[in-house]
Amino acid sequence: MKGYVLLLDLLGFSNIVRNLQSKDLDLRIKEWITLIEQAAHESSVIKLSMLSDTIFAAADPSEEGLKSLIAMAKTILNEGIKQSFPVKGAITFGEYTWGNLIYGKAVIDAHELESQQTWVGISCANNLPHLKTAWGFDSLLCYPTPKKSGSICLHPVISWNPPEYEQFQSYLSMKGLSRSGEIISWSWADRIQHTIAFALYKRILVAANGVPNKFHGMLPIQIIDLNMKHI
Repeated sequence: MKGYVLLLDLLGFSNIVRNLQSKDLDLRIKEWITLIEQAAHESSVIKLSMLSDTIFAAADPSEEGLKSLIAMAKTILNEGIKQSFPVKGAITFGEYTWGNLIYGKAVIDAHELESQQTWVGISCANNLPHLKTAWGFDSLLCYPTPKKSGSICLHPVISWNPPEYEQFQSYLSMKGLSRSGEIISWSWADRIQHTIAFALYKRILVAANGVPNKFHGMLPIQIIDLNMKHI
């Protein structure tokens, strides 16, 4: 079949498993499952599969199908971070098979796009049907998806609302994601910096009455730097 596929990975899942005692770990897993199931239910997403820290969801190739996955992804980002469930992911379109084994070109494309990213966020493929009707500051924003390497490429990304720095850093350290006294890694710092840069860029763009389907500047830091000159 052909349609939209959403793939999500819970960042720091292995840390949660290692750092928590059995009783606390069981509670965290229940909270994770509840978050995903409620987000799917509220967004009218029926096709949902959970495998450890990876989530698959799919929707039909309609405008409503795309909007349902966008809504689900946005809820998981906004509500998940408050529970220290940071995620990264991708939405793609194409052929896929849904069953005990989920596979297909759309699934491979989603995995490749998701694995390249280095932030808390969800990026979309540029070939999504009905994309023109999905842009908006409460849905999709044009942005250079932060990646580990390779070419800088603009993508539609889920337009969510990351917390301010201090709160965001705290959320990424709580509830098993790290241990007291643990040395901070650059992969952890990169996620924070890239996500906060996105939040600042979005805030500036909204205040300037910009348009969500166009990226302004070459890099997010360029727009942030220009606005700092007014301070």
